[in-house]
Amino acid sequence: MSKISNVQLENETEKEWLLESILNNSNQMIQVSDLETYSMIYANQAARIYTGHENQPYVGEHCYKYMMGLDEQCPFCPMRQMKKSECQETEVDNGNEIYVVKT
Repeated sequence: MSKISNVQLENETEKEWLLESILNNSNQMIQVSDLETYSMIYANQAARIYTGHENQPYVGEHCYKYMMGLDEQCPFCPMRQMKKSECQETEVDNGNEIYVVKT
């Protein structure tokens, strides 16, 4: 049994810190938005650096504005076709780059 499996996190703050550390040390851009309002709930460090907003707050910002610099929903947004109970992986071409997006 590895040592890590015996680690017990004492409280919610430690659990949140661990999760945040894992997400921020990922090379993958991770961004979470409300399905109905497109308001951002979370963006990891890779997403903030990519967009050039590393030190700007994201909570409550519209994902299309913060992530893509657009004033309205992205025409290629996979969230438009998504249902609340369904997960999907889609290739998105914004005209400049192609992303693999998991929703």
